[in-house]
Amino acid sequence: MISLFIVFILGWSFTIQSEKWLSRLNDLLVKLVFLILVFLGANLASHPEVYEKADDIFKLIGAFSIAIILSNIFALVFLDLIFSETGRPIEDSSDSEHENFSGLLDTLKVIFSLAIGVCIGTFFSLEDEWLKMGSSGLLHVLLFLVGVQLRSSRIPLTHIFLNPLGLMVTVAVISSAMLAGFLVSLAMDIPVSKALAMSSGFGWYSLSGVLIAEKFGPIYGTVAFCNDVLREIVAFIFIPLLIRRLPLTAIGIGAATTIDFTLPMIQTQGGNRYVPIAIVSGFLLSLSVPILIAIFTNI
Repeated sequence: MISLFIVFILGWSFTIQSEKWLSRLNDLLVKLVFLILVFLGANLASHPEVYEKADDIFKLIGAFSIAIILSNIFALVFLDLIFSETGRPIEDSSDSEHENFSGLLDTLKVIFSLAIGVCIGTFFSLEDEWLKMGSSGLLHVLLFLVGVQLRSSRIPLTHIFLNPLGLMVTVAVISSAMLAGFLVSLAMDIPVSKALAMSSGFGWYSLSGVLIAEKFGPIYGTVAFCNDVLREIVAFIFIPLLIRRLPLTAIGIGAATTIDFTLPMIQTQGGNRYVPIAIVSGFLLSLSVPILIAIFTNI
């Protein structure tokens, strides 16, 4: 995460003046997102424990995923309703049907990209380290280009890291996720500390799965992994559908992913006005993942 932040700052030091090259940069960012999705699908298919223990972990995955996502949505929609200026449509034009179709098309592209990755991971024996290096490299390139794009859009750095709406989204996501974890602990007869740890991944599946597995065993580690992968998939599907009328909800659903994977989609679908909110909330949520999991796994 620190290296991604450094790469973003490096990208911020470059400026593109030409509108033509800015347009090409936007197109490249979109293509990078879908390429990263292919890696995500391949990485998911390369973990056989997800399938081998599906019968044992299905209920837990469903309980945590549904509870956390619904709780997040309720809290974030409340924010959107309070800040009606932010929550209104970006444009009120006759092109709304075209925009809705564009969002649906992006959703289909997301599903198709994931399916390609799953097929590649299923039919080809790929080294896990190779997948991690490939996705990590793409993420660093993506964050560098996002930095260039933001600097070229002349958004002040202080607006990015001192954004009150980004802080509010962060608080809403964390507090509602903790509430969901507490309710799941009651419903599934799981220790509260374990349920709260399981609810603290915020989409960072590569970290949460490992940390949870080390403390609670492979079953719960797999649940954490699948739960956060599912959140990321849900974010890619719903961001294009929600960003124009419920922007804080769309951003909050992405949680920690809004600083890397889902950031270009937020920018292309919602515009630069929502990028600072996404970066602030994504960065803070990413920072909170290892802290919260460490706290709850040691209670």
